[in-house]
Amino acid sequence: MKKKSMLAALVMLSLLQGSVYAEEPYYNQETNAYYANGNDTKIEEGDNYGQVYGNGGMSESAENISGGSVTVTGGSIGQLIGAYCDDAISCNNNKLQVEGGNITTIFVVNGDAESITGNSLTIDGGNVNAIQGFTNQNSNGLIQDNHITINNVTGLSGGFVGMYVDGGNIIENTITINKVNSNSPIYFGGMLVIKDNESTIKGNKIYVGNGKYNIIQAFGGSIAEVAENELVINGDAEAEIVYGVVGDDVSGNKLEVSGDTEIKQIYAANGNDVSGNELNITDNSIIGKEGEAGEIVGASSENGNVTGNSITLSGNSTVYGEIVGGLSSYINEGVTESYEVTDNSITLAGNSTIIGHVYGGSAGDD
Repeated sequence: MKKKSMLAALVMLSLLQGSVYAEEPYYNQETNAYYANGNDTKIEEGDNYGQVYGNGGMSESAENISGGSVTVTGGSIGQLIGAYCDDAISCNNNKLQVEGGNITTIFVVNGDAESITGNSLTIDGGNVNAIQGFTNQNSNGLIQDNHITINNVTGLSGGFVGMYVDGGNIIENTITINKVNSNSPIYFGGMLVIKDNESTIKGNKIYVGNGKYNIIQAFGGSIAEVAENELVINGDAEAEIVYGVVGDDVSGNKLEVSGDTEIKQIYAANGNDVSGNELNITDNSIIGKEGEAGEIVGASSENGNVTGNSITLSGNSTVYGEIVGGLSSYINEGVTESYEVTDNSITLAGNSTIIGHVYGGSAGDD
């Protein structure tokens, strides 16, 4: 290849790949902030930063913020930000790996971007106070194929939120929590749309394992289509309340509770029209406590149809308290509305035990 052709090809490649030819890292001594600018970076014992940006974060925005990688093996960090995307078109393929150290807050992606794809956070040790994985102010953006994996972490007294966004389509992302070491129960938020923007939350998977949780809130958006998502709670997990799915059109979602899991209350699926959702409780799982009744509601709506949802208890699972298969509680005086609560089911199999009342379905204000 001729020299001019080679040069043109390299320039084009650099434009397409974004941060392949990254700027040099920059340290702001006045603010104690370290900007990796897309370069592979390691934070080690003895390092102490107020903020670390794997990519982005400088005063000038960029259209494509991609390819950054930060590994933390020790040291102290106030805020660890995988990628800061201010008015970006794409924020893709940025990676955080935490193996040790002390971190106050972790953001995988923070800012405003049209497309957030292929970013990841993996934690294999260390002390972390809070995780706010993806925060995005773009109400129309795409958030797809991003991954958070926590194999072992200590802390999280400030809580965990996987995605906390204004809107957009949240598609085929995963969150895996294998072990959290905490002194007290923590809050777990999965993939949540916080404003009344039309959104789609679809095809995502969450696994919550060993740890103590006061609230698990997996998938939610007030006027969102929430479909075909999966939540698995397993591995000696303990939780006070579990909200599986909350949305507008809620269909085809699955919630599984297995292992030696203990939960007081489960509200599997709630929305306007709620159909085809599944709740499976198996192994040695316990819902409620002896002398302290719990509650399971498989599917519920305040102003819509609840059809074709199911609850299955199997293995040696035990429920202390009330089980409701389907519930519609629409109340509007003087107005006649017709909503269906039909074809919802509760199945007992194996050596499962219920110490309480079982209701297949209920409609109205009863």
